[in-house]
Amino acid sequence: MNYMKNIFVVLIMFVAISATAQTGKTPFLNSTHNYNVNNIAGSTYLWEVFLGDEGTAATAGTHYSIKNEGTNSSDITWLKANNPASADTKEQKYFVVITETGANGCITKRAIDVVVEANEFDVTIEDPGTALCSSADGKIINTAKDNLGNSTRSFKVKMTTDGAYPTAGFKPEWEFEYELTSTIGDFTKLPVCVGGTISAPSHTSIVAGIKKLTGKITVPAGTAEVTITTESANIWGTADETIVLKLKAVKENKYSTPEADNTNNTEDIIIKPIPTTTDIATD
Repeated sequence: MNYMKNIFVVLIMFVAISATAQTGKTPFLNSTHNYNVNNIAGSTYLWEVFLGDEGTAATAGTHYSIKNEGTNSSDITWLKANNPASADTKEQKYFVVITETGANGCITKRAIDVVVEANEFDVTIEDPGTALCSSADGKIINTAKDNLGNSTRSFKVKMTTDGAYPTAGFKPEWEFEYELTSTIGDFTKLPVCVGGTISAPSHTSIVAGIKKLTGKITVPAGTAEVTITTESANIWGTADETIVLKLKAVKENKYSTPEADNTNNTEDIIIKPIPTTTDIATD
């Protein structure tokens, strides 16, 4: 019984260690974090970053970039991930050092270890599935001039971090810019986002002929999925209508981390038209 209990405790510890949240001491690759000490009047400050051996200077532009390095509060962007399992101590971590020189010329140095992890923040669009007929499918059309109505379609956009979401780890606010295009049918309503807030839209009202809509969506911390719904005019014919959603400028807002993979940010929905059946002729 004690043996099984020990195994259970070890498993719990393993899960806790694996689900490391992003912080300034365990940042994601390409994230920006603030490092600071108290500001003392008359003091000067110098920030330095060293490799894991704590003696070799890290290279600005390769390992990190820094802003406000001559002040008590500096922002560091981490450009290269560590490998804690490496036999080379230089690869295992970074060593951030602040040197404060007081007005009297005396010096204090403080330091912390930083382990930069692979970026696990990513945003994807769920596969919308197979093509479907428009909402005019199977309805009685009186004349060829009838309004065929509109079709509503939705895209689900999902965020993952720490490998899965939600976890006990990192749950940031995130944002992205979107572009919706329609190959044939005009958009008949502005897009609606459930779970996020739309800003900077390309259109604030609908007019005839709109085949492209753009804007920005911000998603609050703790929310992993949003649904973007759009509506377009039904059409006759044989050519499918394709509605395409593209995402760009995806990032989480707490540490300005860009997503790890931007090759999965486009999906399309196919709306099949109804056939151009003529009016019924009779003798």
